[in-house]
Amino acid sequence: MFMSSCFFFTTRAQCPGSDCPDYDSGGGFGSGSGSGSGEAHNLPCSGHGSTHQGSCVCNNAIPNEENLVGHTGANCEIKVTYARESASENMWKDMNGDLKGNEMQCWVVDADMASESWNYLSVQLERTTAQGDPDLYGLFFGGPGTLGARVPSTSTTGYDFSETSSGSHPTVVEVVSRNDFKARLDAGAAWTKVYLCVYAWNEPTSYSMSARTSQCPSGFTEAGAPTECSTPLGIAAGSEEYHGSCSNAGKCECAAMHRAPDSGEVYEGLGFDDCTATFEVTDDDFQVDVTLHRLDAPEKPNNGTSFWTGSGASHSYLYLKRASPPGSSYTQYDLRPSFDYNHRDTSVVHLVNGTDGFRRGVWYAGIHGTGVVNSNYSISIQRFACPSGCSGRGACLLDQETQRHKCSCQTNYFKDDCSAQRSDLDFGNQVAVEMLNREYEYYVLNGIGTEAARRNVELQIDVSYEDDRTSSYFYPVHPEVLLLQGGDNGYPSKEDYTFRKVLMKELEKYTVNVCASQLTEGQWQVAIYNPVRSRNLKFNVTANEKAYCPNNCHEDEGHGKCQVDGSCVCNGFWALPDCGISSDPDIYGCKKGEYKGEERTMTAQGTQGGGVCMHGCKCVDLACSYDQDKCEEFVCRQPARRKGSEDLCVVDMCKEDEVYENKDAGYTCVRRCSCPTDGGACTMDEKCDPSTFTCHPPFERSPSSSELSCVRRSCDEGSFDKLDNGTIAECVCSSAGATRCTYQSGTKSAEELTKSSRSTKSAGVSGAAAFFLCFFCILGGGTCAYLARHWLEAAIGRVSGRGQTYTSFSDMGSL
Repeated sequence: MFMSSCFFFTTRAQCPGSDCPDYDSGGGFGSGSGSGSGEAHNLPCSGHGSTHQGSCVCNNAIPNEENLVGHTGANCEIKVTYARESASENMWKDMNGDLKGNEMQCWVVDADMASESWNYLSVQLERTTAQGDPDLYGLFFGGPGTLGARVPSTSTTGYDFSETSSGSHPTVVEVVSRNDFKARLDAGAAWTKVYLCVYAWNEPTSYSMSARTSQCPSGFTEAGAPTECSTPLGIAAGSEEYHGSCSNAGKCECAAMHRAPDSGEVYEGLGFDDCTATFEVTDDDFQVDVTLHRLDAPEKPNNGTSFWTGSGASHSYLYLKRASPPGSSYTQYDLRPSFDYNHRDTSVVHLVNGTDGFRRGVWYAGIHGTGVVNSNYSISIQRFACPSGCSGRGACLLDQETQRHKCSCQTNYFKDDCSAQRSDLDFGNQVAVEMLNREYEYYVLNGIGTEAARRNVELQIDVSYEDDRTSSYFYPVHPEVLLLQGGDNGYPSKEDYTFRKVLMKELEKYTVNVCASQLTEGQWQVAIYNPVRSRNLKFNVTANEKAYCPNNCHEDEGHGKCQVDGSCVCNGFWALPDCGISSDPDIYGCKKGEYKGEERTMTAQGTQGGGVCMHGCKCVDLACSYDQDKCEEFVCRQPARRKGSEDLCVVDMCKEDEVYENKDAGYTCVRRCSCPTDGGACTMDEKCDPSTFTCHPPFERSPSSSELSCVRRSCDEGSFDKLDNGTIAECVCSSAGATRCTYQSGTKSAEELTKSSRSTKSAGVSGAAAFFLCFFCILGGGTCAYLARHWLEAAIGRVSGRGQTYTSFSDMGSL
């Protein structure tokens, strides 16, 4: 709740002569405000009143039910309208308007403070246009004496409360407590009404406003529905949205999970007076995330200033404690999020089963605000069966061995929660990237095959960086480039790497060399690490293969050409491995120690055979010839590889397992990439790995079939549902008393359903009611059954915690 300083002033302004000029006392709205035209401002009292003894007497200054519209202000320059009260709930709605730039409109609301009929006044202001900045200003008036004879002005001062953040947020809520004015009421104020004024700052805008008085703390949902004790009106106890209700004594009686604890210290300002939520952590939870969303977090500075400076700065911090409410001091909380400079609008605490911070029981979350202005926030809680719900980039599968869920990430995503992404780093292509502070950028090098690893091939990574120079900090920046040899289960980090290079100077190229003896077969990963939290850095990264072919393939003699993988491509009759041996028997004879290359072709399927067989020159007595029955050396051309020690080449049809999803059959599984022990080609299994087979609702594992399959969940015999193909399905059981029943399509027509509905009277059910229920369900495309079924599934999902949002502390909080 925001409360500005209050100033008092009289109703009439003394004006020289007979005219009242536009009022602007410095720090005010300016001469552009008002509801009339420029000519009206030149008229006495803006053309909406008359002068009396040098002061303006406005026409219908306090509108009522008979005269709804009038004008107010020192110069009668502000249009004022009477707000009609709704039939119930002490509500005032439909306070709408269109404003020119620097124009103000006011509404009169009958909020009688003197009667003690309310303790809280809640006002919701919605900006109904994409642009504009409508600000809210409130002023209590009415009753005897000068305290009751107050009127709005075009100055920013003198109001009892205000809300000025509509330019950043389409909808804002201001809650005013009657207790905040206790001293004024004790001094004789007997206000019976309140001006609710809206001012358009600089540019035109439109708005809609609602207000409500209540005995207990109140507010509005994002949809505009009124709340009391954090519960939408009309919600009964037991509902998920129920937080508490207002007692006759004007205090919130909160539901158990929102109630302040009976034991333990309760610190001030935690919001238990309006039923702040708690949440429960159980042993069945794998991960619970509590997220604070700062709705007015400042933008990242780009002028060299620090994030934490400014006299108007406001900040909010999240604290968690088990069994009792937390405070902001070190000994008053169990957990708090680490500050992330790049995500200042959110803070997240992860409660992960198996870690030190995870403990079952009731937890409390507290928001601590600092600064001199309001800090607006919302808070949410999510439960996940897998780490962070696999970040939406993978499938959450049950490990049959450990009986715990784990993520199977999509291609190029990794870490246990699939939160990190690898990009391909192609040889010879420079990659330019701007790094976010304190983050890694990951790349993967493909193509380091068996033959490349066996030849004289070196890997070279060139990296340079540039500082963006927007920070006020001047300590040196030393980013790092990290290399790791490994597959999907590992990734480079400051703690785990094969090669590391620290970049000491800006704009200077640094090189990481992996020599031929160190270049092993498999996947190589590159990570760029920026350790500086205050600055963004720009990087240029290039990967190159530097090959050393045997005798350089006799390239100078025109025999062949050296390839990037360290192999030779020979011209004409020149043969591998270095293009130094001729295979032309008409020109060159065979000498001992010479070799002839025989190019072999692949099979028709293109998966086996091929390669180059090097036949050695075999001499018996003085006769020399190439031994066609033996390969002294055998080489396969990429992407083929040698089949074990055989003189055959094979092409693998897969490199890794894949996640397979069959939506029609309702299941997800992993299909394995199988590689024979004899070194044959790797192929993808057609069938699923049984240990990874998982059925998704509304399907479940078939108990009777020996094959891996899913069936739709059991149903009640005789019930109906509309299938995706539009047909009506009836639930049919295999035998009397059967425990498993399924929906079978085509068992009932709409006409038969109508006839059968007439016979329900004999069972004690109104035939007409059953007829109309079935009839509307059929016309509605199965909406009735669909909503009932999915409501149940949603409820089950919340209990089981499969990625469902558990609860929300509040739609909007204000410190």
